[in-house]
Amino acid sequence: MESNQKFLERKNVLVTGGAGFIGSHLIESIQSAGSITVVDDFSSGRKENIDTSKIKLIEQDVNSFPEDILKDIDVVFHLAAIASVPKSNEDPLTDFKVNAHATLRLLELIRKNKADITFFYPSTALVHGESNQEKISEETDVKPISFYGLSKYAGEHYVKLYSDIYGLKTKIARFFNVYGPRQHTHVIFDTLQKIASNPKHLSMLGTGKETRDFVFVKDVVSATLAFLDSPSSEKIINVGSGDAIPIEQLVSSILRLCNITDCKVDFSQKSWKGDVMKYRADNSKLNAFFKPAYSLDEGLRETIQWFENSYQKITR
Repeated sequence: MESNQKFLERKNVLVTGGAGFIGSHLIESIQSAGSITVVDDFSSGRKENIDTSKIKLIEQDVNSFPEDILKDIDVVFHLAAIASVPKSNEDPLTDFKVNAHATLRLLELIRKNKADITFFYPSTALVHGESNQEKISEETDVKPISFYGLSKYAGEHYVKLYSDIYGLKTKIARFFNVYGPRQHTHVIFDTLQKIASNPKHLSMLGTGKETRDFVFVKDVVSATLAFLDSPSSEKIINVGSGDAIPIEQLVSSILRLCNITDCKVDFSQKSWKGDVMKYRADNSKLNAFFKPAYSLDEGLRETIQWFENSYQKITR
């Protein structure tokens, strides 16, 4: 994916979690940067996601990489995270160490080095918990109901305070349901795996009535770069599609795009602790400088094609 962003030309960039789902798409989009350094321990990222001939790779945990890593760096994309509510419930301490402590460590290294660095922090819509608003804006009450939402919100606070107190240049984006090629977890990938295993019967968690704002990964990367390049004074923005659909409709769309018409779908009526019933992004601030380009069907088609190329053919 080519980016028309020019502000990264001749800039030296650090991407934590660069071999992961979003990170690898970002790296593809910033090849015009002066240099790209990736920190990834491959706990969830994959080496095949990145071309190591075009980057400097540091294979280490985000809490233990060298303190001189910021030398000559101009922009930091801090994408390393444990992005899972169930995993955060299983191990809140590790969730905090990766999502909040590593963020604090990076900010402190920037402060100590007095480096002129732009720091980008991706947060999550789940910081809001269960909202009764039709659309979630940046000003919607923050009431996380999962350890994941809490740890990401703690990271947000550290970023904000380092900006307010020490003058660091920071930007925060709250991502909604990002999906696309190379995502090996979450509902769309899980659904495709189940269809590949048994196209006649599909068992799903939840009620099917839960609504989500699904935003394609290439739109997320483009929105992120547009945000950093924008003259906007906003420090926090939502990044979603601006639309929301029930999970049962998402499943129907996936089956339709796979040309499967005879699959029985059952919902368990149960989900994990910390799951929310609905959320949809208010994209008003984002739309001042960027509008998502991909429809859900377009994004799903690319995702299904990637799944079939990587795993198993399921379309008929």
